Amino acid sequence: MDHSYGKIRTTIRCVKELSDHQRTVIGRNIAFFRRANGLTQTELAEKAGVDRRTIYTIEQGKPVLMKTLVQVTGPLNMLLAELLNVDRSPRQVDSSQPFFLHRREDDFWYENAPLPGGGRADYLEAIQSPGERRRLGQLGLVTSFRHALSFVMSKGPGLVVYEVYGRQEYTFAQHYLSWVMFGLRGELRVHLDGKETILREGDALGGKSLFGVIVEPTVPLAADREAPQFLAVGSDRAGQNAKRIRL
Repeated sequence: MDHSYGKIRTTIRCVKELSDHQRTVIGRNIAFFRRANGLTQTELAEKAGVDRRTIYTIEQGKPVLMKTLVQVTGPLNMLLAELLNVDRSPRQVDSSQPFFLHRREDDFWYENAPLPGGGRADYLEAIQSPGERRRLGQLGLVTSFRHALSFVMSKGPGLVVYEVYGRQEYTFAQHYLSWVMFGLRGELRVHLDGKETILREGDALGGKSLFGVIVEPTVPLAADREAPQFLAVGSDRAGQNAKRIRL
């Protein structure tokens, strides 16, 4: 297998560089996540710092600046690769059903970056392998990966699992008024508001919506060591302050 994709970092300046089909998929998924979060086009526009016409344009699959697309996806806590993946768009829970089940085999991993270069199908397929994620992480090409559930709850919390290979600032605290980090595997060092703590497997860390939550492994990862993982649970979704978005 050609692993050259690990060094690729593609920046798309304008959505018109995408195909008509890709723009349609992005527009449909943004509309889905907007409704899933109980937001009107006007409300999403306010949270993203754009006008309602811009939201309408994106949802119609028309070209917009990449900077604008990032502003709009910020309050939805989504990555571009996730919005492009039509087969992996989560389903909203059917209120007529008592529950909806996500199995481990439903996990689908993405590179955790605002503008991931890993939107290519071969790259996405490759990083479903723990070994390939470990390889990229140990080479320093990727600092973390993430996966969400295969369903969303319109009034429920946001849940995302992160697999950490290096130091990185996380944005989940920018989207919620309160959040909890739960240690799933390994040991992590968490920097928050000028303070530092250690999150171990089975530990839970809660906080208010603060910018600059930095997470990193406590020790360098050995070739035979699995990367630490944590679950981020956010509640009281507030959206992202458009003035604080880093492009």
